[in-house]
This record gives sequence, C-alpha cells and structure tokens, in this order.
Amino acid sequence: MSADADEWTVLAVGDAPSVRRLGSRVDPDVRVVSGAEAVRDEIADVRVLCLVVVHDPDGPGRLGIIDDLSTRYPSVPVLAVVRDADPRVGSAAVDAGADEYVPTPAFDAPLEALVERLPREPRGVEDPDGVVPARFLDAIGDPILVHERASDEILTANEAYCDLLGYDRAELVGMPVSAVSGGQHTRAEAEAKIRRAAEAGAHTFEWTDRRKDGEEIPVEVTLSPFETGDAERVVAVVRDITERTARRRDLRTMTRAVDAASIGITLADATVGDLPLVYANEAFERLTGYGEGDVLGRDCRLLAGPSTDVATREEIRAAVEASEPARTELLSYRADSTPFWNDLAVAPVTDESGVVSHVAGFHRDVTMRKRRERLVGVMSRVLRHNLRNEMNVVKGFADSVDDVDEDVATMAGYISETAADLVDMTEKARTLEAAMRNPGEVSVRDVVPEVTRAAATVRSSHPEASVDVEAPERLDAVVADRLRLALRELGENAAEHAGPEPDVTYSVVETSDEVAIRVSDDGPGIDDTERQVLRTGSESPLEHGQGIGLWLVNWIVTGVGGFVTTTVDDGTTVTVHLPAPSGGSADEQAYRYRQAAITAQPDQ
Repeated sequence: MSADADEWTVLAVGDAPSVRRLGSRVDPDVRVVSGAEAVRDEIADVRVLCLVVVHDPDGPGRLGIIDDLSTRYPSVPVLAVVRDADPRVGSAAVDAGADEYVPTPAFDAPLEALVERLPREPRGVEDPDGVVPARFLDAIGDPILVHERASDEILTANEAYCDLLGYDRAELVGMPVSAVSGGQHTRAEAEAKIRRAAEAGAHTFEWTDRRKDGEEIPVEVTLSPFETGDAERVVAVVRDITERTARRRDLRTMTRAVDAASIGITLADATVGDLPLVYANEAFERLTGYGEGDVLGRDCRLLAGPSTDVATREEIRAAVEASEPARTELLSYRADSTPFWNDLAVAPVTDESGVVSHVAGFHRDVTMRKRRERLVGVMSRVLRHNLRNEMNVVKGFADSVDDVDEDVATMAGYISETAADLVDMTEKARTLEAAMRNPGEVSVRDVVPEVTRAAATVRSSHPEASVDVEAPERLDAVVADRLRLALRELGENAAEHAGPEPDVTYSVVETSDEVAIRVSDDGPGIDDTERQVLRTGSESPLEHGQGIGLWLVNWIVTGVGGFVTTTVDDGTTVTVHLPAPSGGSADEQAYRYRQAAITAQPDQ
C-alpha cells in the first residue's frame, strides 16, 4: 500500500501502546512492525519520515536493531523510546545509532513535537535502505542503479535510469538486476563483472539492458562496488550507446567493404609525424606481401626501393603535409623486393572538428598497363628506326639500279630481302600488338604439346634446319595461351641466325619450383643487345634489337610470372622459366612466382 504523494509514515518497531496512540495525535501515519526485516519490506512501499524503536533494557534487546537500522538507513532519523528514566539507557541507544531518545513517561508530547519538527522530506522508495538519497542521484544526468550484490536485488535507481528503461522507481525497487538485463546475459557473467570491478575499483564494459516493453538496448556500464555495514552493494552508471553501436555497425560494414575492395587501401595516423599506418586491407597485403603485423606502426616508405623516384615521393609528402589530395605513379617494392608500378592516391580524412586526423592511401598495381605503354613505345621506336634504315637501303639500291646495270640482279635481290624483312617486321608488330590487347588466359596445363607444336612449325618454315625435342611425356606448368607463339619465335630466330644448316633443340626440364624450356642452337651466339631484350624487356633508344620477336617472347613469358635467361657457349641457349604448379589459382601461382626481372623498370 503506497502513501499518497503528500503523506508520509512513521515506522515503529515494537508494540508499545504509546506508539500506537501516536497516530491519533500527529499527521503521519504510524505503522507498527515487528523487526528490522519487516522495516525492509515496508520501506519499499511507503514514504518513511522516521523510525521509532521501543527499547526496554529489561526486555528483549533492541540495541542491535537500532544499530542495524541506523546503518542500513543512514538518512532516516531513528528515535529510541526507552522504558527507563535512567539516562544511561538512553545514551546506550544513542551510542547504538539512534538520533534521539525519549523515556516512556515523557513519550507522548516529546515524540509528537519531534515528529512535527522533522523535515518533511519523506524517503521510502526514493532512497530504500538508506544507500544514497534519491534526490542526489536524480541530480546526476547519467542513469544510475544501485543493487545488493548477494541478492541481486535493486535498491534504488535515479530518474534517468527509470526513463531509460520505462519503469517507475517503485517498480524497479526489489526487482533482480537480471530482470532488466538482456536475455543473453547470465547471473554468472554479471558476477564476473562485479568481481573484476571489486579488484580494480571500477570496471567499464558493454552490456544489454531490457526495457519494460521488452526492447533490448545496448548500454555501457561502469560498476563500482562498496560496502555498508555487513552488506556489499554495487553502483552501476549506465549509458545508452544505441547510436554509438549503430555507428560502429556502420563502420564495420564499411570496413568489410574496404576489406573486400580489389585495390589496396591504407589508413595512416596524421597526428604523428611519420604517419604510421593504423589500417591496411587484405588487398594491400596481397599486393605488397606485407602482413598486418608487418605494416601497422610503419609508414608507407616501407614500399620504397632503390629505383623509387625520390622527387615523386616528395610530391606526395608535400600534398599530405598541405592536407591536399594527390595521385601519382611510382615504382614500389613488395616484401620480397619485387618491384611493381603503384598507382597511388592519397586523401586527407578529417575528424568531427574538421582537423585532419588520418590520411587514406589507395594503391593499385598498374604494372601491366605500364608494360603495355612501354610496349607501344618500343614498337614505335623500333618501327621508326628499322623502317627508316631499311627503307634507306631500299632507296639506295633503287637509286643505283639505273647506274650499275651489271649488278641489277644482285641489287634486286637485296631489295627483295629487305622488303621481306620489312613485311616480317610489320607482321610481328601486329602479332605483338594483338598479344598486348588480348594476352589470353593463364592456366596450369601440360607444356610438352606446346613445345612439340612449336618445333613442328619451325621445321615446316625452315626445312634446312634440324629441329629436335627432348621432353618427358607430360610436364605441367603455369602458362599463357600464347606460350607456343613465344617458343616458335625463339626457334625461328635460332634457325635464321645459327648458320646455313642449323641444329635447334627444344628441351623441357623440371626443378623444385619451376619448369624450364630451353631452346638451343649451334650458331655464333646472340649479342648483348638481344640478350637484354630477352632478360628485361628493356631497350634504349640507341640500341634497338634486330626485331620485335624477342620483345614478344619477353612479353608473353613475363605475363605469367616467368622470366627469360640466355647463355652463349658454342651457340646460344635461351631458357624460358615458368612457374611450376604450387596450389591456388593459376593467377595466384604466377603472382607468387614473379621476380624482379619480370616487372616493369623505369625507362632509361
């Protein structure tokens, strides 16, 4: 039975007639209860003005009850009514915790006067058990809950907590804390949090509370246990983190999207001078070969290497310091020192106050595009150089025909050969351009048929040559669709330049991590310029190869992660090194196998 808002109650512990008579002479309602536990039951339902304890030194001892009540309810006045005029009895009651005492003979008037003088600030459910006055808790903006550790019983809560969960304070008091916790939580889990708070003094964690309407909301809880008398209680400061959780969920969604992005993405801390990386997605790890543990705390200079352009790096740095976006292409290096062309874009990221807090980096491997661009440049230079020279030869011989009749036949032969060379060169240029535009698929398959068919083509086009094949019945490797074209070009180059009756041999061997296809001849040996083309695919404007064919070989082989080497000793041996199958997709295997020689280098 709850008192009305403008009423309050005196709880009397004992059954003295004078205590009962008090109700007829003063405003407050007087309820008589049998002991301290009964006070506990009543105080949750009524607005308590004071506690009256009848103490008879010759009867049942009440000093223990006075001590218990004054400890459990420190803000509620305790009046001891003693049935003895001896002031020592009253002093013992005060020592036990009573605020005042009055002897029974003088009980009526002094008690009435005392009650009327008491502050009209009733307690009850606003501050049960005398833990903390509810008016103090209500003055705090954060929701606060106080409960008893042993019983899990809620002792009080402020208005903010009641508003958060949709309860009246009277409804919450006496409920177990588990009743307002999310369904996924257990009492054992809650007790573990309290233990940790007791050890550390306080403990903050995320939790789920259940509103009166059944809705569960995410909250952040800070627990602070304390002791009062023989009881251990816990203060919980609760904060609604619904918006924070939603933002974090959105952030996780964006993070998953960034993690799944096909380009490398990094995030650097702009508040620290060296811009240490605080995040790198999986694509960045795949691109660079650096794992998360290798990246975090370091800056992007870890991608720099011996051929990384310093001026370009400084441009990026200047843009970052100026909080401006920038984009460039620079040669970077993977964890295994393999270079790659990095299309790098950086952009400042500001915090809520508009201050740049991070720098986002976007990394894209554009090595293939750079190689295509270089291919176009090489084709243009070779065609301009060779066509100009060859056409000068044609023009010179043509001009001489009128003057030297006796050598017309010889000159005509030269003209015919030169014209044929020009036609062949343009055909190879067309083939190389087609390979550039459509490199074909990379797959794991048997290379022996590719070698056998390439050899057969060379025999057909060069009947004067002896072309042999030394290979096992089957040998798988990571290859491109156009491998046969590269092998045919090597065979034809050997047949054309090794002498009048050349011996050409294709051999296929396997090592621990690669398949090697060797094309050997007994000719005079390939010169250094041609070897440079085969090995790196690079060619200076002043040292052009004799044709486009060798560049085509480099292009096809390096496209699958392989590389080409040459040796000259009683002839020339060109070796095509291809990745052996090692698990995963063919593209992944080619990627793992790639070495520095197969990637683009800065133009000389």
